[in-house]
Amino acid sequence: MKRCNYCGHENDGGLELCPQCGTSFVLDQKLRYVPLSPTAVRCIISGAAALASFLAWVIWTGGQPRLHHLGEGLLWASALAIGFVEAVQAIRLSQDWRETLIGMLLLGVHFLSFLFFLLMVASVGARP
Repeated sequence: MKRCNYCGHENDGGLELCPQCGTSFVLDQKLRYVPLSPTAVRCIISGAAALASFLAWVIWTGGQPRLHHLGEGLLWASALAIGFVEAVQAIRLSQDWRETLIGMLLLGVHFLSFLFFLLMVASVGARP
């Protein structure tokens, strides 16, 4: 006997649809939790770090002009470090060419962000 997840009616084991409400039993068996691969987890973390780098840039350039940007610099640098490490790990753990491509794209984004970070630090320069 199968119990319908929608209406709770007890049904025969061989049915594909609940006779009470019409809910599919086959669909219930297919909808199961599929864990993320280690590569996907690292790509998500690297993508979040790329967003944090962008947020640091927005705060740095969009705020009031001031001499010190320590908070933005620390946020940007830590996001870069985490993003680089996770993108490299995603490439190392990739199982097919798509995962490798996504990891390479994230690594490229972090490399460009690093160059832009160096440009921003150089433009602030030493202040008296």
